[in-house]
Amino acid sequence: MSSSFLKKPRIARITLIALVCVISGVLPLQAERKQQYGLSVDFMGGVTDQPESTGGARGLEMSEFYSVYPSVSLTSLGQHSTIFLNYNFVAERFQMDPHITTTSHAFTGRIEAQPSNTTHFRLSNTLNTAPDYSTINVLKGIAPMEGGFQYIYEPQLYKRSNISNSSNIGLDIDLTDKSFLTFSASGSFRNYEEEEERTSQSDQTRVEGNVGFSHKQSKRLTWSLKYKVWQNDYDNLYETTRSHSATFGISHELSPGWNLNLEAGPSFAEKTDDLNYLINANISKQFQTNHFSVGYSHSASDSTGVGGTTESHHINLTFFQSLGRTTSLNFQASAFKQSPYDYEGLYGSLALSQQLGRHWIASIGASYRAYDLYTSKRFYASIGFRIGEIRAIRG
Repeated sequence: MSSSFLKKPRIARITLIALVCVISGVLPLQAERKQQYGLSVDFMGGVTDQPESTGGARGLEMSEFYSVYPSVSLTSLGQHSTIFLNYNFVAERFQMDPHITTTSHAFTGRIEAQPSNTTHFRLSNTLNTAPDYSTINVLKGIAPMEGGFQYIYEPQLYKRSNISNSSNIGLDIDLTDKSFLTFSASGSFRNYEEEEERTSQSDQTRVEGNVGFSHKQSKRLTWSLKYKVWQNDYDNLYETTRSHSATFGISHELSPGWNLNLEAGPSFAEKTDDLNYLINANISKQFQTNHFSVGYSHSASDSTGVGGTTESHHINLTFFQSLGRTTSLNFQASAFKQSPYDYEGLYGSLALSQQLGRHWIASIGASYRAYDLYTSKRFYASIGFRIGEIRAIRG
């Protein structure tokens, strides 16, 4: 095991400790808080053609797998702050030859606070060691956390340990009732434990800082200007890069529940003197428990999680829809293409769920993933137990 693998998890632990410290500092400030706890466990069984360790395997025979996904969550609501914490444990058994058993973890934490009438504070962290966490999101009906940098590529090689962590912190200052300043910073790392021949996967760290100004032009329209600088560092194979961008953006409420966000502008890479452009476009609808989001992004001089600094195109779609009072349809899809490494990725997952009484839920679903020469399919049925909305008051 490499020393870098031992060192980088410390960053994750430090981030989690900082998050807990902030929570401990924020909670006592409120005279009264409403807590909402959640507990769930899902048992899944099905078939998959997942390769044992390396890509390049197509047309494998289907084999059985069994999984269990317990999770706990906490939502704490106060007069001036909201706190959300969620932890998932992932255990999977693949009946291959030889058998493969994997365990992994996923943690998400988010804090939004208003220290004063003119300041708004945000802090979030996502730690993930699961190779296929998107399937769990769809199964449990969890919409991906929006905002901040996230690696697009999700490792799928079961015999390779990996850690992904992304942290974001931001501060919004109200200059007037229509004008705002925004400061934010983020740090992300991706770590692979084992080395592999012919690999394009490298341990890497990314840091970013940006400052922006936004103005509310009307009740439904806000425009913004933002400057961003970011740096990607790699442990091997690829050189460190630093880049800058200046973007103009608009946020428009098309109708109640429907929102359009656009951002675009030039970017510049220091070492290569490469002048390029950035685009982020997203349209979403949020109504009670239903959620729809589709987006496109183009990035330059940045990382997807595989290969080095690249230019990439990324499309994503998220769809959570209630079909009556007890049935729901959940779907996620994502595709990306990057150059000059000419690497492509495609992912899709679908789950149809039926409520069985107050706490039980049954689901059937499937997922498909294709990365370069590597593909996998999964078909499953699951039974889940949910306890939510257990409320308490903190004095």
